[in-house]
Amino acid sequence: DGTAYSLATAFNHKLTPLVPSLVQLKTETNNIKSLKGIKEKAKVSAISCGKVIKSAVGDLLFTDYGISGSTVFKISGSLIDKQEKNVKIEFLPELSIKEIEDILEKRKTLSVYQNEKIFWGLVNKRVASVIYKTANSNNAVDLAKALKNFTLKVTGSLGNNYAQVTKGGIKTQDVNPFTMKSKKQDGLYLLGEMLDVDGDCGGFNLTFAFSSAIFCAKHVKTLF
Repeated sequence: DGTAYSLATAFNHKLTPLVPSLVQLKTETNNIKSLKGIKEKAKVSAISCGKVIKSAVGDLLFTDYGISGSTVFKISGSLIDKQEKNVKIEFLPELSIKEIEDILEKRKTLSVYQNEKIFWGLVNKRVASVIYKTANSNNAVDLAKALKNFTLKVTGSLGNNYAQVTKGGIKTQDVNPFTMKSKKQDGLYLLGEMLDVDGDCGGFNLTFAFSSAIFCAKHVKTLF
């Protein structure tokens, strides 16, 4: 609730900006309204000012507000505090764009794979319909590019109430990493998520919370 940060800053500790991390992202929804509830395996990349900041491969879930899933949690902390933010979604991450082109070229020779049906069996049918509409043309090259370059503008996140962790916190240089004791105030210990430390999904944040608590407890024990 922020009271721990107030306590620390009262003892001259510095606080970095706080933003939600490991959180669902809100995006423009015009192109994905029909995809609510659909989960696909994809490579999702956080992009700011045209530069890829971080990427993750895994589950991607489309929602009524934007996107969620393990991939989104992993990249959200790198993106949410940027001014210009987008996500690029690459479907069929296990295949190169050339391999997809070859598959689509073969499919185009068969009458059963006309129009958006050319993606059927590769991705969900509703995803196929959306991707097909974004392609520049009906040739295999452009269709493959559409599968590998589906971009959404990020408008925000679901915020702290839904975030698994907070990015930012008390600056670590003012805390002894072996005891978690404050360098500013005797008898004060700062640990876990209170510090400017955050990690990926997969138990890393819990591990830091437990580990820093153990270091703190061991040091406090020596005082008695």
